[in-house]
Amino acid sequence: IISPDVTIEATGLNTGLLNIVFNAGTGNIQLNGGVTLNSNGGNIVMGAGTCNTSSCSAPAKGYGTDTNQVEGITMTNATLNSGSGSINLQGEGLSGSGISNANGILINDSTIKSGTGAIIINGIAGNGTYDTTNDIGGDSNNGVMITGTHSTSTIASTSGAISITGTGKGDVQSNYGISSDNTNINSTGGAITLVGTGASSDAGLAIDTNSQIGNSTTGNITLTASNAVSASDSLIFANNLSGTNPLIQSAGLLTLNATGNVALNNATNSVRALATTGTGISS
Repeated sequence: IISPDVTIEATGLNTGLLNIVFNAGTGNIQLNGGVTLNSNGGNIVMGAGTCNTSSCSAPAKGYGTDTNQVEGITMTNATLNSGSGSINLQGEGLSGSGISNANGILINDSTIKSGTGAIIINGIAGNGTYDTTNDIGGDSNNGVMITGTHSTSTIASTSGAISITGTGKGDVQSNYGISSDNTNINSTGGAITLVGTGASSDAGLAIDTNSQIGNSTTGNITLTASNAVSASDSLIFANNLSGTNPLIQSAGLLTLNATGNVALNNATNSVRALATTGTGISS
């Protein structure tokens, strides 16, 4: 747990890069309340197991029953800035009966930013199951949840590729691979790849209100969504929070891969998938 308003950064006139590695051991990682990590071109790595300056062999894992403990990595009002360095986050939620909201990685009101460095985010939800005795658990266990309670969460690069992979787990509902609302994921020239696997019939990708993926200069965008029930909605574009409809925009090729249905919930004829100068849309 990093205390609120803590800054870790490389400073000074001739300061070199700083590799920042967080190894959670047997616990999780929590960045809350104004925490800033600025590596000045070094890599930022978070996970568990054996870690080096590029990656970790295992995800940081949820370990307790409190809200902030069940998630593998929690970012609330936090900033990661790597410059030319890469960012690699791995998180896994807590599994068990009666557990909900065990996101692999939660990004809320936060910014993750690189220049030429790649951004890799990999989250696996905890397998929270329904407790019939106490009538709790089994829902809202997302692989990666990107949201903005008070402000837009941003994941951005100048030219580095952005890759986000999420796996939802649970036996009730709303256990998405990747869940997004009040989010801006963009790269000035790099590619963006989202791969989501939902639990049971839940969507692999749930792209909701005020979500923007890409912009007029972004490279290729690939959205891949799957779940275990072929006749269900594996990719959802929605406006359930009464804001702006999702925007998917690329200067390259926009590819949608869905094992099930692609659904427009409260966003009919409003989702804008714009391939600005590229070769269009593939599916």
